[in-house]
Amino acid sequence: MLLRELTIENIQSYRRETIDLEDGETLIYGKNGAGKSTIFRTVFGALFPESGKYEIGAGFNLADFVRHGEEQGRIELTFEAGGQEYAVEWVIDADGSTASCELRSEALDDPVSGVRRVERTVSQELLGMDASSFVSSVYVQQGDIARLVHADADARAEILDGLLGLSRVDELIDRAVKARREAKNEREEAENRLAEARDRLDDLPEEDALRSEVAELDERIDGTEDEIDEYQADIDEIDDQLEEWRERLETVDELRAEREKLADELERTRAEYESHGADLEEAKQSKKAAEAELTATRERIADLDDAVDAYDVSTVEAAEAALEAVESELGDEQERKAGIEADLRNARKEIERLEDERADREAELTAAERERERLEAELNAEQESEERTEERLEAAESEAEAAVDDVRERAGDLPVPEDAELEALRDEEIPAARDELADEREALGNEIGRLQTKAEQLGDLGDEGVCPVCGAEHEGGHTADGRSVERALSDTRSDIERLQERRERLGEQRDALADLRADVTDALSKRGAVEDLRDDLADVRKEIERLREDLEDQKAAVEEADEDLQAVETELADAQERAEELDGELTDVEDRIAELEAVRAPVAEACEEHERVDDLDGDIDGYEQEMEHAREMRRALLDDIDDLQGDIEEIDDELGDVDVEDLESNVEEYEGYRETAVEEKDAAEAERERLLQEQADAKAALKTIEQQEERVETLTERKEWGDAVVGDINDVIAGYEDVKKQLREENVELLNAYTNEVFNDLYQNQSYAGVRIDQDYTISLVTSDGARMKPEVTSGGESTVVNFALRAGVYRLVAKRDGSGGDRLPPFILDEPTSFLDDDHVDELHSVIQAISEWNVPQILVVSHDDRLIQNADAALHVEKDPAEDASRVVATHDGATGGVPGDDD
Repeated sequence: MLLRELTIENIQSYRRETIDLEDGETLIYGKNGAGKSTIFRTVFGALFPESGKYEIGAGFNLADFVRHGEEQGRIELTFEAGGQEYAVEWVIDADGSTASCELRSEALDDPVSGVRRVERTVSQELLGMDASSFVSSVYVQQGDIARLVHADADARAEILDGLLGLSRVDELIDRAVKARREAKNEREEAENRLAEARDRLDDLPEEDALRSEVAELDERIDGTEDEIDEYQADIDEIDDQLEEWRERLETVDELRAEREKLADELERTRAEYESHGADLEEAKQSKKAAEAELTATRERIADLDDAVDAYDVSTVEAAEAALEAVESELGDEQERKAGIEADLRNARKEIERLEDERADREAELTAAERERERLEAELNAEQESEERTEERLEAAESEAEAAVDDVRERAGDLPVPEDAELEALRDEEIPAARDELADEREALGNEIGRLQTKAEQLGDLGDEGVCPVCGAEHEGGHTADGRSVERALSDTRSDIERLQERRERLGEQRDALADLRADVTDALSKRGAVEDLRDDLADVRKEIERLREDLEDQKAAVEEADEDLQAVETELADAQERAEELDGELTDVEDRIAELEAVRAPVAEACEEHERVDDLDGDIDGYEQEMEHAREMRRALLDDIDDLQGDIEEIDDELGDVDVEDLESNVEEYEGYRETAVEEKDAAEAERERLLQEQADAKAALKTIEQQEERVETLTERKEWGDAVVGDINDVIAGYEDVKKQLREENVELLNAYTNEVFNDLYQNQSYAGVRIDQDYTISLVTSDGARMKPEVTSGGESTVVNFALRAGVYRLVAKRDGSGGDRLPPFILDEPTSFLDDDHVDELHSVIQAISEWNVPQILVVSHDDRLIQNADAALHVEKDPAEDASRVVATHDGATGGVPGDDD
């Protein structure tokens, strides 16, 4: 796979930028914050638009990807895979949602749309790896080089197996296990159902006996149906005779029914006559009782009139007037009582409110006094802090001055200006001097190599012939310049020793410069500590001044709280006095209400008794009317009784000629015959139904036997099939596991070799002999004495070296799997890989990257602020940012020389 062109529009610090990416090694460099890492985040996002954002970092938010103030951001990436060109365009809205995402290519029938479908097509069909595998092998993100080593064992195994193609074997094993589980389930189900079928078959009766029973039942059913036909013929003859006799009885029945109706009517009329007689007597008694109650009521009214001295209740009008007067005064007094009670409740609520307010004022006063005490204590503490800070500042100033003096003194012995500013000394002078020393050491190394070659050639020089160094003829054991061979060899060896001593001194000076740079950094740190302490002292003094002002304000607040408390206590005393006055008024009103309620009861009773007199007068009139009505009804009913008796006598004369008893006896006798015939027919039909059911049961049992025999045969075949399938699948799983084990052994062996090759080229220390990766992907550092250590417990630099070596080893293995630079192999991408590495390891890292390029890797892309990483890159892209517009741009230099980036810092 080759990345060809990247267009970034309104993404983070980029307005619109198009970047061409070439084959081979490309260095992307620039100052921190210029926008270097954004380039590969966009590449990563274009390839994995759905899950890529979760792999960039825990704090990454897709909405932050869009440039601030813009509505949309756009990424378009053009790349080659499988000899075809593809282009991904991803448009992101400012809220982090996807406006559109599309993959286009002439190799596709139609464009692929949607983040999920685009990522699936890229990862499964074009790259052969998902986002997690991508960042674990080919894309080393800034600060995430340790991702693969620090992953837990299961996660690392999943990543490496996926990258090395073993996850496909796991998928096949999982599918086989699932198929085996399904086959076992089917086999077990067949066994269970087979046992059930055999048990049911054993419980069923013999088939021959059932067939004989069915034939016998057929004969019995035919005989029963003949009986049913005979019974039906008898019933039809009986029904014809009964119909004749019933028609003759129908006329007699109608007359008898009419006579019975008239007799009932006569009885009812006589009962009604007697009832009205009882009503007449009851009305007489009720009238007598009402007259007695009327007399007693009038006597009670006279007694109540005597009992109520202040009011007249002798008549209904006087009693009602008296009750109205009493209730009016009682209502006034109750209203007055309610007003007093309301005032009293309000007074008590006011007392409660004032008591609560007094408590609040007391709490405020207490809180104000506590706050004053707190401020006084805090002021004392800050004053003590001021003294301690002054002492620390004096000591820090002395320490910083001594550190600067030491740096100046040591700089005088090294090839750097001792009076340069410390920042310039650290960032410019010392790195420049180290580079000059490195160049001189490299030149000396080359010269030493040339002289060593010359010494070897002089040692091989014979007595005659041509000098292999200068090409001149010689004779007699002398060189062209007249010196003897022995003298020329001695001079050459002396020059080698002198140059080697010079190179060692330069190396010592280079190490001394590194130490000096660390001391400069320490001195700057101490200067910074002095400034921090001065800032701290200023802050403490500001805080002391603030606390003094707050303390004065708090003292005023205490006095104000005390005045508020006194005012509330005065108002509370007034409210308590008002409540006592209202209590007295309420007692007087309640006494008057009691007096009125005592009078109200007899006056109200007198009104009720007057109403009772009126009711009784009305009742007596009603009883008299009831008595007259009863007398009239009795006279009318006597006439009706005479008429009914005449009608009954006429019907009796008409029925005198018919022998009804003889007809009824005949009908009754034949109805018995018919009932017997119907019962016998029903019994025969019931027997037929029973025989039919018994026959159906026998036939069903035969059908069940046949079905169960077929079921046993089918289930036996299914069980035998399940046994065969489970065995076959077990063989397949064993084969898959053997293949996986063999492939993992081969891959781990290669991964160990590739990782240690990079580790040994990169690691510049003798503490560790190499890296060991076990079959379960456990990673260890092997010490010089053969012991093992976990990489995560080593120093940051050593851990980085291990991680980089493992990443490179995995990438080389992936490259080998894909055919050494195959069409699907992505570029090797390194985003700031020099973190935690010292200068020597940075120098070696360049050599390692050059070695990686020899694996026939299609592209190597490196993002770094350290321009020394690739001195001879095939292409270089310089990223710079305009602070005024907060916009980044990319400039292609194409000459492999970066020229340095002043002011860069890890």
